[in-house]
Amino acid sequence: MVPGQSGTGIGLYLCKQLIEQQGGTISARNNESDGVTFTFCLPLVRPQDVAAPDTDEETINDIDDDEVKNNDKRMAILIVEDNNDMRLYVRSVLSDKYLVYEARDGMDGLTQLAEHDIDFIIADLMMPVMDGLEFSKRVKQNFSFSHIPILILTANPDDNLRTEGYKIGVESYLNKPFDEQMLMARIAGILEGRKMNQHRFQATLNTDDLNLDSETSDDKFIRNVIEHVKEHYSDPDYAIEDILKDLSCSKSMLNKKMQSMVGQSPGVFIRC
Repeated sequence: MVPGQSGTGIGLYLCKQLIEQQGGTISARNNESDGVTFTFCLPLVRPQDVAAPDTDEETINDIDDDEVKNNDKRMAILIVEDNNDMRLYVRSVLSDKYLVYEARDGMDGLTQLAEHDIDFIIADLMMPVMDGLEFSKRVKQNFSFSHIPILILTANPDDNLRTEGYKIGVESYLNKPFDEQMLMARIAGILEGRKMNQHRFQATLNTDDLNLDSETSDDKFIRNVIEHVKEHYSDPDYAIEDILKDLSCSKSMLNKKMQSMVGQSPGVFIRC
């Protein structure tokens, strides 16, 4: 640890998780004089009775996406974090509810985005190779990924960096250190806010209700979709294939963007 910097408490959390996975218990007691005493108990078992845990970080990223989509309907979250302990901690918090992918820096994160169907991004601010701001900027400037919400983790109190992130399009920040309840609540808050915007939009078809930055690629995209649907509203033969042709967009990309931004599939949107 760098002198003058406090820890995040992740080591204790991981220790507790590891001991409980082995069927043990751990407790802490403040000493009257100074310090803390930690006591843990583990069951006595023969080495051959214990299956070796899979500690390969790459295992979850090597799963075939088609297999994942067919067997796991959970939302997919990408963790972009250079610190192994922090990445393991965040993954352990999310893995029961979400499908989790990992990247060690921003450049690796862009690779994971290209290889997997990601719904939400959690990225550290300070990373080697490509930091969180540059990574977020590239995500938001790429039409294929720009609809994905981004939550930045940071221990840096600099408001200028946060302002820069919000200008890029980052949805929110979370200060380190944080506990699992705070992380889950922040993710849920971002997703719930997006759902509320979608419900308002579905009632009004006013893109302002989606709270998109004006003149961004996503804002222009939705406005184009609405314009084409309105123009052909009275045409019973107008279908998704016609929108794809008009917008020069693939079917998978159209569906992904529409589901993420307006909460409806293209087919449902046209019928409404």
